[in-house]
Amino acid sequence: IRQILVTVDACLAGDLSLKRFANELFLNTSYLSTLFKKEVGMTLTDYVNKNRIEYAKKLLKSTTLPIQDVAIQSGISDIHYFTRLFRREMGMSPRAWRNRSE
Repeated sequence: IRQILVTVDACLAGDLSLKRFANELFLNTSYLSTLFKKEVGMTLTDYVNKNRIEYAKKLLKSTTLPIQDVAIQSGISDIHYFTRLFRREMGMSPRAWRNRSE
């Protein structure tokens, strides 16, 4: 689990799927999913998305990159999915969050 956490923190734009980690660690996906949730307290997908949104918040605050580029650098290539995810986590759109924090 520690190895997964380090990988997620180091490379948010890469393939961070449960299937990838299960293959690398020679584990069943269901077992790894259960183990991850038990150890971390949330699913791998939720953990990855939370970290991606945190990174996006840093980029929104510290750069003038377009929202599309922030999404891509955060590891989410679909701007609509990124906006939906950001809104669910933060309660507002990325643009509104950027404007509020300026």
